[in-house]
Amino acid sequence: SLPLPIPPSAESFINAVLFTGVVVPLVLSVVCASVGVAPMVLMGAFGPYVLGLCIQLFAWRTMGFRNSVAWPLVPIPFTAWRLAQLARTLQWLTLSNAPTLVTCIISYVLIPSWAIILLGHLFMLPMLYRWPLRDDSLITS
Repeated sequence: SLPLPIPPSAESFINAVLFTGVVVPLVLSVVCASVGVAPMVLMGAFGPYVLGLCIQLFAWRTMGFRNSVAWPLVPIPFTAWRLAQLARTLQWLTLSNAPTLVTCIISYVLIPSWAIILLGHLFMLPMLYRWPLRDDSLITS
């Protein structure tokens, strides 16, 4: 059977993080460009991150519209990959002498936000797939 839809409160939180995940890198790119970070460094730093986000949204919507049973699993590998990309972005920007504020925002806003989203997706799997949280057949009288 198809998994249950994501609860509205969780979907609102996920959409807020997705919006933040797109807007914050764009703002950070403008800030970095204004202080002299080379455009190629910015493309190398944020390009794979944004590309992965776009591919995830496409895959998620495509699987959701096709009523695939695997749609709740789509964000998990993409989010793990996004965390790796953010760590790489942080290294690139540190080596290119990006402002400390930019590296702090990545370290203390983006990375923790995506880590929370990853954990949220993992913890929602039992509910979405209707896995029993306890097995009553194991309970003895």
